[in-house]
Amino acid sequence: MEIDLTETDINNLASNVRNSLLEKGYVVIKVDSGVAEIIEKANKLCLQFFEQTSPLEKHMLSFRTEEVGFTTFGGNSKREGFVVQLPAPGVPFPWPYEPEEFEPVVVSYFTAMQEIGKQILELISLENSAEAPLTQFLDNQPYRGENGEEAFPTPPYSNSVLFIRHYPSPEATDETNKKDYTHSHTDSGMLTLKPFSNISGLQIFNHKERVWDKVEEDYAPNKIIVFVGEELCFRTKGKYRASVHNVVLDETKQEARVSLPFQLRGDTRKFSVDFSPNLKMVALSF
Repeated sequence: MEIDLTETDINNLASNVRNSLLEKGYVVIKVDSGVAEIIEKANKLCLQFFEQTSPLEKHMLSFRTEEVGFTTFGGNSKREGFVVQLPAPGVPFPWPYEPEEFEPVVVSYFTAMQEIGKQILELISLENSAEAPLTQFLDNQPYRGENGEEAFPTPPYSNSVLFIRHYPSPEATDETNKKDYTHSHTDSGMLTLKPFSNISGLQIFNHKERVWDKVEEDYAPNKIIVFVGEELCFRTKGKYRASVHNVVLDETKQEARVSLPFQLRGDTRKFSVDFSPNLKMVALSF
């Protein structure tokens, strides 16, 4: 079932989103043509970056002190990534010089995913209208002590993070086994928003049916998959379970795969303050 966020019956829309997240752990969202265009442009530009940028320049874009910028992942030097957390004004960030449009396109994509994620949280929150919406945990404002002093400094980067992933073609990796895996895991944020990749691979464990759903098989540039992260599980006292997922690449495909999962995350300082007395209990609940 696909859900269109432009539906005018908000209560019905909220009910459909909640039920899908509760039963399956994910929901497939249909986005408008403007967002679909941003997604398609970001996919093409990111693939261009990974395939045309020299190894030396990629190394220069590594900014590991803050864990943003170019990196490799999954214990495989052939799998490349670029981690984006939007910097506060005046904070440096290792944007590549080429492609020239990389920064504005990626920022547009980041912003679009962030807004959709906030909309999903608002829909979930309608069920408990007496409580403050879940979006309250997303701000990045300074914490103040009793005397007005700054108790916790404002972070230099956004809480939310975009993981741009590049899985090279089997020919480029010289691998004899062309099927590729990532281990099953859950994400740490509130929600993960992921457009369909050009090469299918994402699988999510369906809570209700107790099976792995191959959610990317029917590629469409105007669809994104939204699934539950650990923080939303914490915030809702386990009502929404974090979605277990992995990536199993199609061994018959020879093209490179680009994936742009966006994690909508709350203010980590609020997370620490709110949950520090209960971390042991929360850990034991998994």
